[in-house]
Amino acid sequence: MSSDAHHFVETLQSIGYKPAKQLTPSLVEWMFDTRTTPFLVWFSNSVSQSNVLRPEEITEFSKLEEDGVRILEADQVEKILNFSDLFNDDSELESQEILRNKMYELKGNKKLLQERKEALLKRRHLLSARLASLKNNFFRAENSQKNGKQSYHESEQKAQVANNSTSASNGRLKESVNLINSLYEESGSPDLEPQDDAVFLSQVNLKHLQKLEDRFIQEVTITVKNSFLRA
Repeated sequence: MSSDAHHFVETLQSIGYKPAKQLTPSLVEWMFDTRTTPFLVWFSNSVSQSNVLRPEEITEFSKLEEDGVRILEADQVEKILNFSDLFNDDSELESQEILRNKMYELKGNKKLLQERKEALLKRRHLLSARLASLKNNFFRAENSQKNGKQSYHESEQKAQVANNSTSASNGRLKESVNLINSLYEESGSPDLEPQDDAVFLSQVNLKHLQKLEDRFIQEVTITVKNSFLRA
């Protein structure tokens, strides 16, 4: 068991921290395995009954505040103590004058500090408003990014479907072209054989040409119907 954990529990109990009565070193030992260990060690070594207010002292202080008694701040008390040697002077009037001047100086410093405090509060409000605006812009940008990604994926899927459909249409068109080309390469009967020796239109057999046209139109009609039925 860690000695630091034992010391920490003893410190809490010594200053009157009520929940510490139920604590044991084993319950807080895990806290000394984290980044807070230096602070906990400092707390155990620095905090004691001599520098912690007792409940009755807190009650007395609250009563003074309720009675409207003016209570000096720590820095004011320190400055007054620094001039305690003035009371050892033989000249009481001179000491009072010096003390009065110092009090005026303290009042002036208090006024300056109060003005500086108000300026800092205003600046803090402005920074808080700016931070809220930046957070709002960030959330908007994040939502826009999500919507953009979703729209991109949907467009990509639609493009893929259109591409597949185009590929299928191109395949069917290629088949149709091959079928039409076959009309010029195949002959169904001896009387439909092309006349390669014909040079002028008057040398072409009109019946033979009419049969070729009728067969071509019939084959094109069947091909187009089949293409629509497959689509």
